[in-house]
Amino acid sequence: CGACHGKGGIGAVGPNLANSVKNKLTKEQFKDIVTNGVSGTMMRPHNTNTKVMDNLEDLYVYLLARGDDVLGPGNLIKQPLGKE
Repeated sequence: CGACHGKGGIGAVGPNLANSVKNKLTKEQFKDIVTNGVSGTMMRPHNTNTKVMDNLEDLYVYLLARGDDVLGPGNLIKQPLGKE
């Protein structure tokens, strides 16, 4: 996500993910966009990326907490997705 959405998802080429989840997207819209991408944009589908799809719910909750200022940009995931 960081390649387009910036370190910590704060925005770069792509929008700020925390703001998008909190203010613009429903949970269903978020899941649809991540799964299927957005035609006509740089947002590609991630439906074949098992690390993303297996953690989709956690990604949504993480971004929602970021948008609600529960977590700051310094509170990034310490381990790669799919690892315990």
